[in-house]
Amino acid sequence: MKIIFVLLFSLSSLFAIAQSRAEILAVSGDTIQVSKKYVKGVSGVVLHKFDKTHEAILTTVVALGGDRLKITNERYIHNERLPAIATKPSVGDEVIMGYLYNRSLLIAPNGGTYKEVQSRYEQLEFINSDLLAFQLMVDGDKMPSKESIQNYCHQHAVGLVYIVAADMGYVVDVNSFQVLSVEEIDSYGPRQLPFFMRFEKIETNGAVDLLETVYAVVKAEILDEELDFEINYDRYYLEMLGE
Repeated sequence: MKIIFVLLFSLSSLFAIAQSRAEILAVSGDTIQVSKKYVKGVSGVVLHKFDKTHEAILTTVVALGGDRLKITNERYIHNERLPAIATKPSVGDEVIMGYLYNRSLLIAPNGGTYKEVQSRYEQLEFINSDLLAFQLMVDGDKMPSKESIQNYCHQHAVGLVYIVAADMGYVVDVNSFQVLSVEEIDSYGPRQLPFFMRFEKIETNGAVDLLETVYAVVKAEILDEELDFEINYDRYYLEMLGE
C-alpha cells in the first residue's frame, strides 16, 4: 500500500483544522503502523466499526513521527456513564488524527494579543479561558500546570492549546503537549497573570453582576501584584513548553 505523507502545518496556515484519517496496517504492543505519515506529537483516536451502523472510539494515539503511532489512552474519550470498551485496536481499524483540532484554548498575556490571535484564526473555536482561571482559584493554584491545562481541555473537548509567550505563538497538542508549530506575534505590552481573562460584564435586571463578582474573587485569590508581569509570565510558560 502506498504511504502518503500528511503535513498538518503549512506556510499559508499555521495549523489545519481538517481531520486526517488513515488505516491501521499493523499493531505491536502499544505501537501502531498506519497508512499515512504524521508530524511527531500530533494526536488522534482509533475508530473501530462493529458493523455498518455501529462504531466507537477505542483509544487515543500520538504520532511518534512517520507512520508510527503510540497508544496513549487519554481520559477525554472516557465517560463513566458508559461501559468500557474491551476491543483493542487491530489491523483494518481507522485512526482520526488532528481530532478536536477545531477547538483551542488560548492563553495570552493581555486583551490585545488575545484579540490578535482570534482575528488570525477565525475558523477556530477558542473556548473560554475564564473558567480555567476560576478552576485555579478553586484548586488553590496561582498559575496553571501542564496537567491542569490538559484536564481542563479534556473536560471541554479541546484538541489544541495556543500559548503566547515572549512574542511567539506556540501551537501545542493537548495530549502530547508537544509544540507543533511556532509563529511570531506581538504581545502588546504588559502581562496579566496567570493569563488574560475576559469576564465580560452582564446586566441581570439590576442584580449583582455575577461575572464581575467572580472576577474580583479570582483576582484576589490568584493574582500576585508582587510578581514582575513583564518577565515572569513569559518565563513561566516557556519553561512549561520546554523552550
